[in-house]
Amino acid sequence: MIGSINAPNTTTLRMILLWAMTLLGVTNGFSPNGNNPLSSPILSRSMVAFQSQSQSQSQSQSQRSRETVNHICAMTTKRKRHGMELFNEILDDKVRLQGCVRLDESESLSIQTATATTTVIERNENVPTTFGEALHVFLLGSYNGPRVVMILLFFTAIWRMTLPPTTSLVDAAVVMVTVVLWCFQEHVLHGRVLHSEADWLGKVIHEDHHAKPYHHVSIDPAWLMISWMGIVHAGFRCVLPLPLALSATVGYAASGLWYEWLHFVVHTRVRFRGGSYLHTMRDHHARHHLIDPNYWLGFSLPAVDDLFRTNPSVAEVRRWKKQKQSNNK
Repeated sequence: MIGSINAPNTTTLRMILLWAMTLLGVTNGFSPNGNNPLSSPILSRSMVAFQSQSQSQSQSQSQRSRETVNHICAMTTKRKRHGMELFNEILDDKVRLQGCVRLDESESLSIQTATATTTVIERNENVPTTFGEALHVFLLGSYNGPRVVMILLFFTAIWRMTLPPTTSLVDAAVVMVTVVLWCFQEHVLHGRVLHSEADWLGKVIHEDHHAKPYHHVSIDPAWLMISWMGIVHAGFRCVLPLPLALSATVGYAASGLWYEWLHFVVHTRVRFRGGSYLHTMRDHHARHHLIDPNYWLGFSLPAVDDLFRTNPSVAEVRRWKKQKQSNNK
């Protein structure tokens, strides 16, 4: 054991000597008898050598940090050029906070959110990092919207079962049609209403959602969920008898709750297995937020964007933007 201990170096001995002199009565560099022991040439040279060595070590660590960040940036840029949108690289803290992620030098896509702003938002909202934390925040957190919808969904289903005729294949068909309708109206409302030219409350709320860092807690407030659910039920009631209108409302509310959960979890820091449904959905939605809000408007069923021709490759969007910039010159 003793043989394995390294002998102290010269710098360490000098620091021990300075510390010992301090204990013997040196205050602010002066001893009680009025002499200044730190004015000794030997001690002065020791302090200069120690400061030089500390500065050298600090510069070396800073250089290594810069090299690490530059390597991450280079790897991310290389993968982007090959059309590989790797979401975890795009949102890596070291890359984002250095502001080096962008499609190319001429485009404004860069994740340059200030460190302080990002830290404050995530600390205040407690952005989950694990699936268990996400479930807890969504179901038991301070956001009561999901719980309210679940309660209304339960009592709506009970109400339907108390009305004649009892639930049948027709009700099941209505629920299925409503679920499919949800996937398409998601795209239409997202592109034509939330991203419309008109200024209205829904657009303001959605713009605030886009203005935040990608990682944040995104759960609609209870009043908004209840209001929209009531409007939709009134619409169903205009075209369907009450029993089927209730069944349609159950299907719509269940789809909305599923959407709310998915949209919430893909905006957290929870990591998903590559190629999984949630991983694909996050990659798809991240392009909408980080590349161009005019595309990738579908969510629960990303394939809907193929039908509406709003699912281009990143390379195509880059080429279109360059052409538009050239035409404007």
